[in-house]
Amino acid sequence: MQFNAFTYSLCFILCGLISACTSESDQKAMSEMANLFHVEKVAIGTQKGVGSFKGNFKTLTLKGGDLLNNPAILDENITSMGALTFMDVWPIEEQKEYTAFKIKLERNFNGSAKNIEAIFAIDTLNMVKQNIKDCIKAGNAMVTRNYIDLYEQLYFDIKQKVNAIEFNRQMHEVDSLYGYVKDFKVTQFSTYIATQNDGFELPIVNYVMEVQRDSFISNIRFKYNLLKKQEGLLDLKIEQ
Repeated sequence: MQFNAFTYSLCFILCGLISACTSESDQKAMSEMANLFHVEKVAIGTQKGVGSFKGNFKTLTLKGGDLLNNPAILDENITSMGALTFMDVWPIEEQKEYTAFKIKLERNFNGSAKNIEAIFAIDTLNMVKQNIKDCIKAGNAMVTRNYIDLYEQLYFDIKQKVNAIEFNRQMHEVDSLYGYVKDFKVTQFSTYIATQNDGFELPIVNYVMEVQRDSFISNIRFKYNLLKKQEGLLDLKIEQ
C-alpha cells in the first residue's frame, strides 16, 4: 500500500496559485498540496529561523477549502502529513539550504478563524520519511493477518514479555471481536525526545494509523526509535 495522508479524489483544478517566479520544484510542491488538501490558496516562501531553530525556514501556507475548514479533521493530521508529503517532492539538494520546515494553516469554522503553525526540523522529517516505511509494513501485516511477521517487527523487550504464539492468538482474538483490518492509512505523526538514564537522548516517533475493519474505523498507534531502526516497533496500541 502506498502512503496517503487522506483518501480524497485529486480533482482540484489549480488556478492562479503558481506564479512565474516560483521554482519548478516549488510549483510541483504547490500543485501536490493543492491536490491533496483541496485548498483555496497555497503559498511557499522562506524566513529566518527563530528561537531554538536557527538558519533558514522553508514555509508552506495553506488556506481555506472544505478539508481545512472541516473541524472533524485534526490540525496535527494536516500539519504532520502535509510536511511529510512536501518532503516527497522537495529536492534533497534544496533541503540543504534550510534547517526547518514551517507549515501554516488558515482555517475557518463557521466564520471563526483559526491560524495554526507547526515547525519540523529537516533532519527529523527525513528520518520519519524513512521510518514510516516500517509503519506501513506493520499495517500490511495486519491487512494480510500475518501476525508472526508483525511479531518479528517488535522490539526485543516486548518479545521477552510475550512469545510469538501468544501474540498471534491475541491479535486473532482482536479480529474475532472487532472484525478484520481491510485497509489502513497513516493520518498523523509526532516526535519527541526521550532522555535515557545515562542522559542519552533518543528521538521517538509516534504514528496514528486509521484502520478500516469490517464494519467501522478505529485507530492504532505505533512507536519507533528514529535513531535505532533495528530495534523495531517499541509499542503498539489498538484503540476501539
